[in-house]
Amino acid sequence: KALYCSLLFIVGVSSLRNVYQHRWQSRCYMMSSSSVLILVPCHAIYIGSTTCNNITLDEAWLLQVFQKGEAKYFVQHIQAALDLSKQGGVQVIFSGGYTRAGAPTSEAASYLQVARKLEPSLNHYNTLLEEDSRDSLENVAYSLATYHNLHGQWPETVKIVGWSFKAERFKEHFKVVQDLFSLPSSTTMQYVGVCDPDDLTGASRGETKTLSLYKHSPLGNCDELLAKRRARNPLERPRSIHFHALDAIAW
Repeated sequence: KALYCSLLFIVGVSSLRNVYQHRWQSRCYMMSSSSVLILVPCHAIYIGSTTCNNITLDEAWLLQVFQKGEAKYFVQHIQAALDLSKQGGVQVIFSGGYTRAGAPTSEAASYLQVARKLEPSLNHYNTLLEEDSRDSLENVAYSLATYHNLHGQWPETVKIVGWSFKAERFKEHFKVVQDLFSLPSSTTMQYVGVCDPDDLTGASRGETKTLSLYKHSPLGNCDELLAKRRARNPLERPRSIHFHALDAIAW
């Protein structure tokens, strides 16, 4: 336990230093030429391992019980986004909040650490962190708000990178946020499904239930979805993104 806590502290200090430097650099570089938003919804927190540097091992991540064996797939999501980002006029946003009480960092910041391990020469000017979101609807809404706050305009294209089986959910989320934000009709969305978990049957069963809840409550404000959302904010942090339309999404 002592070794585990020491690891969290070391990772936390290193991550915070790198993340604060990254935030400053990203905000000082206004890429007016950016027209494509590549959104990576985060699912867990990378903390590193005391035994090896393999970022694909479960032991290097803080995972929920049902996420066993999925670390390698999260790395695939990040790599897919990095591959897409090599095109011009792109803004990558890692989206995920402080979802674990004992974690030293946010999901988004930990994904950035993995991205830097995958590509040490990563251009930090076209990567950004969104660290408030607690569910998939917020991934879309908060990332678009973050993009607009930085660039003063909406992207022409939004590419969401993640689980293949979640394509329908994110397409529905985009429609909801498009109406909420009054996005121009010229802003389009593409879903980039990278892979699926090993237990696709079980994941699909849970996804069917989640889709049903969002159809009933598109903004995720119903009791069941809101309870899950708030449970993913154990530190009870206030929302840091300022954008008037976000008030419609219950915090």
